[in-house]
Amino acid sequence: YDAKLATAERFRDVLCAMSKRVAVARSIEEVEQFFREALVEEPRKWGLNGREDMRLCFTASVSAKHWVGRSLATPRFALTELEDGLRAWHKLRQARKSFLLSPLSNVFNTSFLTQQELDTAWCSLSQAYVEVWASSGRRGAAAKLHALRSQHVHLHKRRSKKARHLSVEERILRLLRRWQPGLRGEKRRMPHVPHVPHLPRQKSSK
Repeated sequence: YDAKLATAERFRDVLCAMSKRVAVARSIEEVEQFFREALVEEPRKWGLNGREDMRLCFTASVSAKHWVGRSLATPRFALTELEDGLRAWHKLRQARKSFLLSPLSNVFNTSFLTQQELDTAWCSLSQAYVEVWASSGRRGAAAKLHALRSQHVHLHKRRSKKARHLSVEERILRLLRRWQPGLRGEKRRMPHVPHVPHLPRQKSSK
């Protein structure tokens, strides 16, 4: 964030260029390689230094929608903590790697998993999440996961109870809308990459 509009727009253009550069990666190795290169080279094209001028920082996330209804993200890392941030990202990905549809996918193949396998996957992912946050000196990750999980289970029970009162035709239509994106205009799924770096907030100068 910067108080000057021209500077803010310049930073935005750099971030967009970085995002586009990483988005074309075809493997996890390329994601990391392109991300590392973009952090240095894209700001340089605009005569900037990502660490000193823009004070960039970043997070990464993995999907955990089946268990908590949302993604789980790493802590925010500065560029001086790049290696720590990438290790955290790899740790979360590794915890759920065997259940992904493809290496670059962020979607679980839950249709072919037993309840025991789903429980095992959640145990592995939640443990990795807590360890990632603990290694960064942040506390409260376990309590946060417990609250998210409880809330999601409660919501799922409410929806299941409501669904039992639907007619057969309504249930079929809901299933079609869920599995056929065209029926509800869902956006095309895209490979997941680490989040675009963030700009820390600064106080506006008067």
